Amino acid sequence: MIPSHRTICPLSEYGIQEATRLVVHNNQNKKLSVIQELSPGASHVLRYTELDPHLDYSFKIQVKRDEQWINHRDYERVLCESVSPEGIKYLFYPDQSSQYLVVIFQAIQRQPTYNYIGTLRNCRVNKLYIKDDYGDDPATRSSYYLGRSRSFDIANATQKLLSNVVQDLGIERSRCIFGGSSKGGFAAIYHGYKFGAGTVLAGGPQILLGDYLNSKSKEPIHLGILRYLAGDTSHESVSWANGLIRQVLSESAPPYPNVIIHVGDKEPHYRKHVLPFLSMCTSTGIGNVETETADYSTHADLAKHFPIFLRSKVARTVTDTCSHTGET
Repeated sequence: MIPSHRTICPLSEYGIQEATRLVVHNNQNKKLSVIQELSPGASHVLRYTELDPHLDYSFKIQVKRDEQWINHRDYERVLCESVSPEGIKYLFYPDQSSQYLVVIFQAIQRQPTYNYIGTLRNCRVNKLYIKDDYGDDPATRSSYYLGRSRSFDIANATQKLLSNVVQDLGIERSRCIFGGSSKGGFAAIYHGYKFGAGTVLAGGPQILLGDYLNSKSKEPIHLGILRYLAGDTSHESVSWANGLIRQVLSESAPPYPNVIIHVGDKEPHYRKHVLPFLSMCTSTGIGNVETETADYSTHADLAKHFPIFLRSKVARTVTDTCSHTGET
């Protein structure tokens, strides 16, 4: 599941052509793990056999000037990225003491990367972060974890990764917690019901995806994402995308996930997406759904509110389940 090595310091990417030193810091025991001097333009391969299983490391680059090592770049996290056989990129942080898995899906970003790593850093659970950079839109490469032209190739590959990780860990699907905000919230709900996760924690999710991507927004990227997903931007394609969540609800079976949706009470996603989702659940006889609203009015405010929600709900879900089963 995890490759044997990771190139973390390609100096050519940083434009460094002088005496250089790589410093790797173990964030768990607060000690330096690797200090390696490098020649100009070189790279360093960090082997996983050198690391503790938690994989919680940061690195910085220093240059030597006047016989002193000066920080050229401050610490940034070592991302131990893996790729599934089907091409899905992910980070996996194991915790042998836990029988839970938290899966995080990313939001739309100009440079696709992983969300909420720092938010959950101190949560003692297995953590799987899944990247989305498989789309055709050059700005964000968003696939919504679905696939090109209604193929669902990315969705199927994501489900296979989830199945393999759960099987390798030997845990029950009911102990999986899927989370994400915005696009990640859509994915957490979609894949949560499809996979049979125990808990879904979604922030400001897009439910009527066709309406969202076809909206008269200042973001021209949206239509490109819709075109990638549905094949075009016709009325029929908008309707198809709007029906994706309803379809996965209708195809799911008990026990349904415990779904908690966080959203601003004045944020447009509440009226345009969360309320329609509640109606869908009612009409299909699905329970275990609740909302938690906060006092804000813009989608951008998710960045401030959702991390607090996510961290507290993950901790509470694990604690509540343990207390009910007699675990410690």
